[in-house]
Amino acid sequence: VVSERRQLGLGQFGAYAEARVFFAPTDWTVGWALSFERSLTDWLAATVDVAVERSEVDVRNGRAEIDLASGSFALLGQAETRRLAVRGGAGARVGTARIQGVPDAGSGLAGDRVTGVWGGPLVELRVDFPKRSTTSLSLRAEVGWALASVRGLENGQLAVGVDDLWSAVSVGLSIRL
Repeated sequence: VVSERRQLGLGQFGAYAEARVFFAPTDWTVGWALSFERSLTDWLAATVDVAVERSEVDVRNGRAEIDLASGSFALLGQAETRRLAVRGGAGARVGTARIQGVPDAGSGLAGDRVTGVWGGPLVELRVDFPKRSTTSLSLRAEVGWALASVRGLENGQLAVGVDDLWSAVSVGLSIRL
């Protein structure tokens, strides 16, 4: 019996435009992500990414600026055809968040800043549409739960938060090395 095994290669590098929303009172954050994926077997891959995102949210007495920087690791099951590659699995994301309060001009109020660590488990699904032997259009979706969170208060009440359930979507280009 002869077994044919595809060559796994060095991995796949991707660059993405990304949007994330937390189901605490926060608007969509938008930004960029870079990822690297390596096939471990024909059916299993490991992926890491780094993402930088920003948002501005209107609050009662001004606005809140939210800056996020995070990284993730996930193990993904994978299946491929010539026209489509599907990967899905679980992992974790951890990062830092900075929330800066910016009061309305002339309000006489002072804005404050809070910085902290956020993160938690995630589930990821990725679909790649190969354009050539080495490049693919990639779509990613992620859902996670922030077990560690960062919250911004206004007058003692929650105004914005990197908190609770999150979802993210991204589109980008991947290059197979």
